[in-house]
Amino acid sequence: MDEVSCDRVSGAACELADLPTTGRLHYLAAISVFGGVISDGYAFGSIGAVLPTAASSLGSSLWDVGAIGSGTLFGLFSGSLVVGTAADRFGRKPLLCLGMALTAILSLLQGVVTSDFQLVVLRFLMGVTLASDYVAGPCYQSELARNSQRGYLLGTMMLFWGIGFAFAYQAGFFLCNGHPNGWRWCLMLGALPSSLTCALRLWLPESPVWLHSRSRTEEAIRVTKRHFPQHDVIFPAIERREEEVHSWRALLSRNISGKILIAITIILGQIVPYFMVGIFLLRILSEIGIKSPYLGGVIYTLFVILGSALGAVLMERMPRRTFIIFTFFLCGIDLFLMGSGQITAPVMLLALFSIFATGISAASCVQYVYLPELFPVFIRASALGTAQSTSRIFASLITFSIPYLTQTIGIDRVLYLTAAWLAIGGIICWRYAPETRMGMLRGKQAG
Repeated sequence: MDEVSCDRVSGAACELADLPTTGRLHYLAAISVFGGVISDGYAFGSIGAVLPTAASSLGSSLWDVGAIGSGTLFGLFSGSLVVGTAADRFGRKPLLCLGMALTAILSLLQGVVTSDFQLVVLRFLMGVTLASDYVAGPCYQSELARNSQRGYLLGTMMLFWGIGFAFAYQAGFFLCNGHPNGWRWCLMLGALPSSLTCALRLWLPESPVWLHSRSRTEEAIRVTKRHFPQHDVIFPAIERREEEVHSWRALLSRNISGKILIAITIILGQIVPYFMVGIFLLRILSEIGIKSPYLGGVIYTLFVILGSALGAVLMERMPRRTFIIFTFFLCGIDLFLMGSGQITAPVMLLALFSIFATGISAASCVQYVYLPELFPVFIRASALGTAQSTSRIFASLITFSIPYLTQTIGIDRVLYLTAAWLAIGGIICWRYAPETRMGMLRGKQAG
């Protein structure tokens, strides 16, 4: 029966993505996934907010500061290598629950470190555990969401990431102001959202779409009957090719590997400038002449939230491809102007800084919406994990070197190099990135 019939008849047979109404499971899934990205955002924002205070307290060297700031990115690289394959093999739910539980434990341990090495190790391990949310979270949300809500739900994930990121900065400024051990409490506070999210996720079922893709259709039907008893949910037949049986063969196929390279370009083009500015916000603000780090931090985090909300809306109103290319060039031009040295007024610099925060936050919605749409369900988590891990290792190396680069060549040239990379990313996406907005996520990929 077609989608129109499903909309008009409550008990009509339809696929999960075509359900005419939103059920309690949709709300539970959305809240639990949003809780995860709040935890992710807080984990990254908190280290940026407390890094100067923590480095001073621990007696960290310049390279130690770089290692602490980039440790989570290195962990994401390592975790994404295995999480994607594990999520495709063992399911989305186990990874989502385990990742949040371990994140809560590691957050608490950060408060009792006695050396910068211990903090680097914990930040690395936290990156490994957070990888489950970066890979399995968008997969679970995209597979359960209704077609009419998918774009907004996936785009809104970045909004909640921005909320967690912004709250971490405000908590860091408040707790570190006049309190030598306030940075410890700020890092430990991350255990609160992650533990609550973990408890909520225990009530989630496994993704019915994933169950069906693993030939466990009877289990998938039981899940849908339990949560959507008023509807007759059906699952489309799956034609399996030889490469689908061996995920590594599928990853190396020309179609999938090409899309992985596009995903790497997008992720790397967004996270390098995002974390460069976010993690080293206080230092960059001082370098470009803004003497009030609190004022700059407040404005930056507010525009991060605004940009995330704007991105969630624009992703549904613009072609995905056009949105990606536009944000690449917008952020690149903005950073070029910031590093040009021709604009010296603090108000103008802060305005450029805010435009960048808005643009890069809006652009980051692409990672939750566009990337899952690139790949079919049987290989989705593995492909995303491969793209995430490859891009994170480069991002980690770049972030690790930023303190050294800013000291040796200056922040202006660092901004120039970042702007050049954004321009290159925009050109690559203009040439090769496909449009996915009209594509379906039910096991198909964009052409």
